Amino acid sequence: MKFPVKGYMLLPSTPVSPYRGIDRNPFLPLLTEDLLETNSPVDGTGFVDHIWPFCPPGWRRDAFRLYEENLVCNLECDAALLQDKKVAQDIKLIIEPRIGHHEIVMCEISETSSSNQSICEQGIFLGLDIAYFGGDYFSAIRAGLFGSPWFYGKPNPRLSFEFGTILNEYGLFSDTDPIKQFIGRFIEEAPCEGNADFYIWSLTLC
Repeated sequence: MKFPVKGYMLLPSTPVSPYRGIDRNPFLPLLTEDLLETNSPVDGTGFVDHIWPFCPPGWRRDAFRLYEENLVCNLECDAALLQDKKVAQDIKLIIEPRIGHHEIVMCEISETSSSNQSICEQGIFLGLDIAYFGGDYFSAIRAGLFGSPWFYGKPNPRLSFEFGTILNEYGLFSDTDPIKQFIGRFIEEAPCEGNADFYIWSLTLC
């Protein structure tokens, strides 16, 4: 994998204020149980490697198709990033009347050893999150400093004391200086995450 990886995602309102990181259930094409009940794609083509053909005609099919046909072209990329801001805007117009407000966020993903920080000039820099590359986009910042369902929904008091005062107004780090120490302390408090692969997410609201 060659870093940094850049692209766009659509994120709903923050679940815990003021956190505005990546761990807030991004809009993504998902093969849910109700779609699987059809057993085969709606268009009858048999085996497919996309989700949108499983959807009946409508907003979800349209949004999923736009998303899946405009992913960042990187076979190793599990982050489901959109390569084009205009496509993200088109998807936003489709989904908001059905599932509510979403933000378009430019994401630049780097390894945690990186000290480089790229800020998109056309937008509001939200800050740096520390999260999984894909999957459920679990954020160590949200879990440790704002609470997570995985950690009983409560902030860790020791992490909050050490790092809470250096978060910016969006509940994220403003630079890479505290990241290495934070990850080390987070793993001490949550040993189950000792083998997890965290990455730096530089986030800019478009």
